[in-house]
Amino acid sequence: MENRIAVFWKILGIIILIALAQIPIYFMQQYAISTLDNNYFIDLQSQAIDYANKIVDAVQGTTPDTSVINKVDNYRFVIDTLNSSYLTLALAFLWLLLIDLFKKSQLSLVNYFIVAIGLVLFYLIELVLASYWVINLAYFIAVAICAILLVGYLSGVLKSIALSVLYGIGLVLIFVLAYYLNLYVNNALAYVAICLLLIFIVIIMMTRNINRCERSEATSRGTKKLN
Repeated sequence: MENRIAVFWKILGIIILIALAQIPIYFMQQYAISTLDNNYFIDLQSQAIDYANKIVDAVQGTTPDTSVINKVDNYRFVIDTLNSSYLTLALAFLWLLLIDLFKKSQLSLVNYFIVAIGLVLFYLIELVLASYWVINLAYFIAVAICAILLVGYLSGVLKSIALSVLYGIGLVLIFVLAYYLNLYVNNALAYVAICLLLIFIVIIMMTRNINRCERSEATSRGTKKLN
């Protein structure tokens, strides 16, 4: 009974943490949108210059500067990842909760809060790196930094390098899934449906061995024997 109460509070804490994480993510979103608007107008000007210099570039064998165009594409992708952050965070926390239950509820809400900070830092690092590198490189560098930090932290908390590495691998797979969904699934409803399906699968895995009827029958049998 105590374990069920602990799991309930952890699930409630995860929901609150995901909601709180949307506050800094919102400000990142607004920054990315404003930067995108600024670079979009610069992009229009640069395209006009590129069209005018096309013949000269072809003769000289040089490649026109597309750094601004890349930034526009980068910030559009960053905005997409920020819009879907709550689903990505839900999957990351559910994966951590599954490992936590395997270790018989060893993690506290403070540990979940620190993990939430690490996950939010991923979006901040991605946003910063998107200004300098192509989005593929920026995204996966941010994933690597986030995964390494959280694996190092959880290895001490869980007292198990294997479980912390397992969480890191699962976290990387979640971010890779989010990357390809944001890249190729333009339909927001389809994205939400896929993520909710994965969340439902995780919930099934966590609750597949719970059967209250069998437990109540076992309890009644034990009571009868005592009588």
